[in-house]
Amino acid sequence: LSKALAKERHTDAADVLLAINELSPAKGARKEARRSLIQLKGAKIYPHWHPPVDQPLALVPQTPTLDEDKNKYVGEESDFDEENEDYTALRDLSPQIVVTTFVESWVNDDYDTAYDLLSNESPLREGLSLDEWVERREEWANAANQGDLVPDFIHEREPQKSGLWLPPGLDRSPDMKEFEAGWSIEMDPTPLSDTLPELPKAIAVYEETQRHWFWATFTLIQEQDAWRIQSMVDEGTNAQRLSVEELQKNIEELDRYLLEFRQKYNLEDVQRFSEADTEHFADEIYSRLFRAAGCTDALIKKMPLERELYEEASGRMIVFKQFERCLVYLEPLAWRFEENRALYLTRMAEVQLSLSEKYFDEGDDERAMRLQERAEEALKESLAIEDKPESHITLAELYIEDDRLDEAEEHLLQAKALTTEPSQVAHIEMHLGEIAMEREQYEEALSHYQRVAELEPDHPDTWVDLAKAYEELDDPEEAEANYRHAIELQPDNGDLYYDLSKMFTKFNQPEKAIEAIEEGLSANPDSAVLCIFLATMYLDSGDYRQAEVFLNKAARLDPDAPYVQMFRSLLNMAKFVPASSSTPRKLSRSKKKKRR
Repeated sequence: LSKALAKERHTDAADVLLAINELSPAKGARKEARRSLIQLKGAKIYPHWHPPVDQPLALVPQTPTLDEDKNKYVGEESDFDEENEDYTALRDLSPQIVVTTFVESWVNDDYDTAYDLLSNESPLREGLSLDEWVERREEWANAANQGDLVPDFIHEREPQKSGLWLPPGLDRSPDMKEFEAGWSIEMDPTPLSDTLPELPKAIAVYEETQRHWFWATFTLIQEQDAWRIQSMVDEGTNAQRLSVEELQKNIEELDRYLLEFRQKYNLEDVQRFSEADTEHFADEIYSRLFRAAGCTDALIKKMPLERELYEEASGRMIVFKQFERCLVYLEPLAWRFEENRALYLTRMAEVQLSLSEKYFDEGDDERAMRLQERAEEALKESLAIEDKPESHITLAELYIEDDRLDEAEEHLLQAKALTTEPSQVAHIEMHLGEIAMEREQYEEALSHYQRVAELEPDHPDTWVDLAKAYEELDDPEEAEANYRHAIELQPDNGDLYYDLSKMFTKFNQPEKAIEAIEEGLSANPDSAVLCIFLATMYLDSGDYRQAEVFLNKAARLDPDAPYVQMFRSLLNMAKFVPASSSTPRKLSRSKKKKRR
């Protein structure tokens, strides 16, 4: 099956192969699926499906049946053919894919593939046979329990110009390439890590999750018409050998590109980039970001009491939402330096809460809750040092998430007594309105939201909050007026039209509900989401034909969107379920309003 799927050049085949690789109880099937995935990756075809966080019981090894035992001997006869097919799959990989596949295979315990991607004379093979090499890595893996690979960057190095006079083209052989790469994995510390030449020294470690970051350069050569890894250089170790001045110079040069990019392009310019330009600039920016971080890590080891290094490094990471790496620098800032400790504790707590949201989204509730607890502790300690409105607000937000509304309100009122700054006051009033809405105290909520509107009239969310309060007060006219004010401020936000439509539906105005979505489509004709919103309304009314019309339009606009397939399944299911009434309630198509 896996070999057949490898010949199918589409994402559905990649999804099935990834599922087999992740979920099959048979190791041979997982390995075959992974090889087939590598073939598809060489053709630039990648899966869209993602495995569940908690692995099912099917992963528990099963005792082979008699038939399986018989098939074992039949299978052995075709081992040679399979090895030839594996070789062919790996032979056609581009140099960059060779590096990424090596790292992925190595982290995922597919040491056979990792070994095959090394050149015959690579020192990374240590002169060992395949079985010997794999055995040593499996022993390490049992101790390290590695996993959860996160790639940071991969970047092809330009050939270095020689200081000597050489004929053109001889600076570097065309059969040799170098790729600099950064990645991270979670792993337990073990002395066996020092015995593996292909594992660089970690440049940074986040103790809470034991995530380790690595930085290395791979040299590739062509061997029998296939790209293979000849050697690896540990860039983190090399950086530590540089002087302070050399490291500072490297960081300045890497940061200069980011500064020049910000000066040259604004947000509108970036949004107009082609896909190729976006990929190019992302590659340049991320490779420089993480290389600068590696140099900063080396500087920190040389100057562990230089506070500015931690501030610069954490600032770099927070801009790109690298929350876990950011905490590597924020935690020492909070605990190692007395000056501004309250501020650093609050910043650390905010990043911990952002990281906890990521883990909640991934289904790792235990880790997410642990981070929330640590954030709460940090905020309380910050307030014990200095009574600041920022810490009260962040703590209140945490309590609102936990439905601890009385405690949240207490901290918001304390914050309100400490500040007159308009944006902070608006932030506080917004959360007080949120608490009042949760308590169904809609008049009080309205007064808080009106105060926000006075302070920050240019924020669409301000008017949405007001509209929802009026909805609860059974005032559809005022609710509509406030939704439309939000739409004027942000006409390209499809959610606003949907909220307006839902409000009309709530007050039994179906024609106006569909008109609101049509207005959104008129302003945003390429919005697949709004097409699905409209299809949903037709589905709810029992008009399956119109629902399918807009579903198909959404599919044309964004064929890979997960909600398109989900809605198609829902529509197909609805067609086979008897309607609650004998005649579908049709929604009339409204005439488009002329723009003023």
